[in-house]
Amino acid sequence: MQLTKAQIEQVKYQLKKLEATATNDEVREAAKDLEEFDANSIADKVLASRTTSLTNGVEQGSVITSGLSIPTSEPVNNSLTVAQKQTLTQIQAQQLGIELSQLEITEVSTMVANEITDSIGYLQAVGEIIKQFIERRNNQASVAISEQIANIATIITTGNDQLGDIFNGANRQLQEIVSQCKQRREDYKSPYASKLEGIREILQIL
Repeated sequence: MQLTKAQIEQVKYQLKKLEATATNDEVREAAKDLEEFDANSIADKVLASRTTSLTNGVEQGSVITSGLSIPTSEPVNNSLTVAQKQTLTQIQAQQLGIELSQLEITEVSTMVANEITDSIGYLQAVGEIIKQFIERRNNQASVAISEQIANIATIITTGNDQLGDIFNGANRQLQEIVSQCKQRREDYKSPYASKLEGIREILQIL
């Protein structure tokens, strides 16, 4: 399909959100076999073509990444630079639909064995490492959330226990007050009861 300038800009905007760029020709090439316009699908096709170019580029002496071209004029058996590893890690994460922060990209890059010195081998290795990294990150997040829930439950239970102690203490105080009132009432009646009893005895004698 033929894209308008506005549609091309929409695709570029989607790529920008994925930290990638593309030329107008690349966008048109990715969209030519589509029957309907879909910015996300076209952006995905652009990235997919980048991965293909990345693999082919190793044999041609350069590695094509998202908006970047990393020279590899040296033989492919030379070690990859730190910048190349991080760029390849970012591209592979995007292909897996995984979002990594720059700190996480740096961490994952250092987890790939130094013996892997070519781009293709690195991409294969880092893909598995990214999956393991995300699984571990999710597990850690799950544990942290469980601990937070447990702490909240403990706080609620402790609060309920303390509230129960307060109510029980208040009830005991009320019961003591009622008991004291009854005793005072009985003590107040007692002298008058004795006098009444004495009067009854006198009347009976008379």
